[in-house]
Amino acid sequence: MLASVVTASHVIASVSEPELVRLGEHLAFIARRGDLFALSGELGAGKTTLARAIIHALTGNKSEEIPSPTFTLVQSYATPRMPVAHLDLYRLRAPSELEELGLDLALNEGIAIVEWPEQAGDWLPASQLLVRLDDNGGGATRRVTLSAHGAWASRLDRFVAMRTLIAEGDDAELLYLQGDASVGRYGGLLRGSRPGAIPVAWALTGLLGVLNVLAMLSIGVFVLPVTAALTIACATRRPRSKPPRGAEHPAALG
Repeated sequence: MLASVVTASHVIASVSEPELVRLGEHLAFIARRGDLFALSGELGAGKTTLARAIIHALTGNKSEEIPSPTFTLVQSYATPRMPVAHLDLYRLRAPSELEELGLDLALNEGIAIVEWPEQAGDWLPASQLLVRLDDNGGGATRRVTLSAHGAWASRLDRFVAMRTLIAEGDDAELLYLQGDASVGRYGGLLRGSRPGAIPVAWALTGLLGVLNVLAMLSIGVFVLPVTAALTIACATRRPRSKPPRGAEHPAALG
């Protein structure tokens, strides 16, 4: 299992702890079976905070205790979407010990989040998303560098485009919606929990073409000229003086 060269990268210059948690939630949204998230950084950089955010988003329970696997080396979680293996390799004595931790099996069945990936040497899979966390000075914010290896290259571009779209919703919360048996991935944006929140339903499909952002039941139609194997359809509603019943559960588009 040899690590490959970086094929795409993206830098987020300044990330606070709440923003780091939000980044983890976004990574959880795009996660699929076989994904390896390698979290790199010095002690206290925020690796475990990011790992917990990903796991909490997948379990759907933000109050669930997610202990650091510093001494156990690996901790497994069953989530509604897929199993998650959380590995901390800080105390790994030799890269070859990685086989004993069941990483291959974890990636066959679900995803793996690996802290201190440097300890694994060349034993990690070639396809991975490396997330490097560096202190900006003072400890208040981090510089986050996302480096795509192997098949992650095109996915990272789409991930950045997705986050750009979500950022326009200010405090919008990204919700994963269970879709049908198609290749589509469905999500919802909830702009705040206050009355009058605007639900947004959108679907990610595996169709080749242009990244299309279609705003229906609203004012206009917007097309983002970004080439990608992705189509996003969005539906928004104007806020009413009284929130519609069940607004917090937007329905996915077919």
